[in-house]
Amino acid sequence: QREMIFAVLPAAIEKETDGGTISSNKRNLFYTARPIWKELYGNVEISYGRFCTVLTEYWQEYGRNPLIHYYPRGLMFEPHSNVQVPLGTKGVDQYEIPAHQFNKILYIEKTGFEDIIRESGLDKKYDMAFISTQGYATEAARELMQRADSRDMVIFIFHDADIGGYEIVRTIRDATKTRPTTISVSKI
Repeated sequence: QREMIFAVLPAAIEKETDGGTISSNKRNLFYTARPIWKELYGNVEISYGRFCTVLTEYWQEYGRNPLIHYYPRGLMFEPHSNVQVPLGTKGVDQYEIPAHQFNKILYIEKTGFEDIIRESGLDKKYDMAFISTQGYATEAARELMQRADSRDMVIFIFHDADIGGYEIVRTIRDATKTRPTTISVSKI
């Protein structure tokens, strides 16, 4: 399946982006690739999850196409403005971390804490942006935290004290297949 997906991706990306002139998302790329591989290889079923795994490997080998976006899964909130950054590849690609507005990011692996943090004023008091998401950090969220880390910002992770919570920390902090560099993390 990996070889099959690798073989059809150039044509699927070309078709999905209309020759590199429009942007799209990975779900639509999957739907565009499916008839191409079925025409070439017969009625082979490949799940969307498997396609996404192989697509990540393809991006690692050939570089991510900036016209193919991953949907936002979560938001980052700046502390001293009303700016909310959608944590998809498009939102993060277009976002520049502002100078002198915050020097920390708090990653929260649950949603529902936005109002508590805003109303308590913790974000402003500590010049700390915060990320609210569900579970594992997306590629886009890790990209954003990596940029912050390269500017010597402190990254905190608020997580459950179970295996899943510690795995979330590990996949943010440690080098992975999709992100070959480490991020300095302070756990809370």
